[in-house]
Amino acid sequence: MKRLIFLAGVPALVPATPLFAQVANAQEEARQLGVEVFWLRRSQTSEDVSGRPLLRRAALLRAQSKIVPEDFPEAIRSNAGSSGMGLTLRVSLAADGRVSGCEPLTQSVQEGFRWREAELVPEVAELVCRLASTKLAFAAALDQEGAGVPSQLDIAVELSSQMRLVVPPPAPAGWGNADAAYEGTWPPVVRSSDISRLNELDLPRGRDLLESNPDRLEEAQVGLVFSTHADGAVGNCQVMQSSGSEEYDRASCEALRSRPQVPGLSHLPVILEWRGRRLRAQLPAATKTPDLAGGVTIGPTLIAGVKLPPNAIVAAELDISSQGELLNCRLSRPSYVDALDRATCALFGEDARFTIPRDAFGNPVDATLEVRVDWRELTISRLVRR
Repeated sequence: MKRLIFLAGVPALVPATPLFAQVANAQEEARQLGVEVFWLRRSQTSEDVSGRPLLRRAALLRAQSKIVPEDFPEAIRSNAGSSGMGLTLRVSLAADGRVSGCEPLTQSVQEGFRWREAELVPEVAELVCRLASTKLAFAAALDQEGAGVPSQLDIAVELSSQMRLVVPPPAPAGWGNADAAYEGTWPPVVRSSDISRLNELDLPRGRDLLESNPDRLEEAQVGLVFSTHADGAVGNCQVMQSSGSEEYDRASCEALRSRPQVPGLSHLPVILEWRGRRLRAQLPAATKTPDLAGGVTIGPTLIAGVKLPPNAIVAAELDISSQGELLNCRLSRPSYVDALDRATCALFGEDARFTIPRDAFGNPVDATLEVRVDWRELTISRLVRR
């Protein structure tokens, strides 16, 4: 076989190379089936049955888990070769991390690069649940005392020969609801996008909202969080930091609602500053976050007999009260070695001391300190989010 090519505008006949065969082989390899398993973290609870934050959430241990295409019958593999298949499951775990139950949630099929929800086939769902129970490994959730507790987590199992696309879990209730109440602390983290949104606010003149009153405070600041609908109408508006004057507090949300604002805002933090009947907006100052003040000692005796993983670094979030006391310890980056994870939170026991966190107005507030514990280097450092 010969093929025609052009060199400097002159046609020439050259022998065919194995390139076409290589491309064909690569395409054939790309069509080979594969199985991917994903942990859908967003849908997972981070609290125990009593409402206290978990020290460690349950997790899928991917390095110790393996489902292969050969685990599926030929009929399912043949169908998945032309149209990928995915299922989302809710897996219940016992206190020791073993699977105690499995509930199929959704089944999807892949068409090109898109997934669409399909009818749940009981036989397929039963098979995938059985594979999840026997082929996957999980780490149990731990409560604040470090004891294993029953828990649940959602996973997606995907059998496909196409480009990997995660099967989406059902959207949580209230997602994108501009009327939903804000349940976080004040002030919230100020995002970089908030700066431009602040400049786009449309505020009325303060004198249009307040009557003349010589007895009113001359200056006041009101801390708010508000959201907007798709048409810019303000939905939820909460006073998070009162000015001490009901008149100023009431007029602040009225000011935002009096005109359409930027559409699609979600819990934008803002401080409305009043000087008499003059009004202007600004972002909250950064919270003065807590820090370690002493009483924490790390040493090898704390983990004697524990086999350290290659990367023995554990990150923790410490909830500190407005009195500087530890409320909860949550592992944001566990090692999934139970003894090591327990030892990390045990570092910050009764002797640990913390500075008092303060809000944008200098008032003591509850806040979170993020720390990084390196058990190989035996060091504790503070994590700074940028």
